[in-house]
Amino acid sequence: MPANHRSFSSPFVALAFFATAATSTTMAAPASSSPEMQRAIAYYDQGPTELRRFVHRTRMIYALYYNDVVEAHRAQHAAALANGAGSPRATRVAIAGK
Repeated sequence: MPANHRSFSSPFVALAFFATAATSTTMAAPASSSPEMQRAIAYYDQGPTELRRFVHRTRMIYALYYNDVVEAHRAQHAAALANGAGSPRATRVAIAGK
C-alpha cells in the first residue's frame, strides 16, 4: 500500500511545484529611461492608437504594457514640471539629442 500511495502523490507534488513556480515569476516593466520605453513614450506623444500599435507589434520583443507606458509618461511629465523644465516633450527631445 505505501508504494501505491507514493507513486500516486509524486506527480501531484511535481505538478504543484511547477504550477506555483510558473505563477510566481513576473516580468517587470522596463525602466522609464530604457531605450524601448523612451521609444514607446514617443509613440504615446503621437496618440493612443499609435502607442497601442507599437505595444502590440513589439509585445514579444520588449514586453511592454500600455498602462506601464502611460504611467512612465505621467511620471516623466510630473518630474519635468517639478524641475521647472517646462514642457516634458522638450525635455525628452533634449535628452534624446534630437
